[in-house]
Amino acid sequence: MTTRKGKIVYPEFGGESQAQEIPLVEGIHTGRERIRELEQLLETARHIRREAERDLEGDLAEADALVRRRLEAAERIRRKAESELRRLRLAEAKRRLREAPVWSPGDPVPPGEAPRQDPGEPAAAAPGDFEIRLLLGKDGPALPDHP
Repeated sequence: MTTRKGKIVYPEFGGESQAQEIPLVEGIHTGRERIRELEQLLETARHIRREAERDLEGDLAEADALVRRRLEAAERIRRKAESELRRLRLAEAKRRLREAPVWSPGDPVPPGEAPRQDPGEPAAAAPGDFEIRLLLGKDGPALPDHP
């Protein structure tokens, strides 16, 4: 937006003045609400892009430049929204992990919580765990008792 002799002049949508990468404006929402807001923005950008591509297929030479600017603007919005979504989803995942830590098989075991078992000694099998008993060579039935 520029001013000339007291008048406010707005740049064209997708014009050269908007070609630089301006970060997305922070919304009033945070967390999940902001993610939903950005997903809507991303869908709007996709919709604009589809419409512009459809218009580009027509034979309107004078509309060609406008359509290309709409395509470029939609692409910039898409890139910004996807980048912000990745950042917010990562922050949300980190926040959830801090609030309710969950251990999964690929995660490292914290040093203080390592099991205190001798590595040379096999683990004790539960009485009904026939697979482990069979693998460890323990005496007992090879198959469980079925009713």
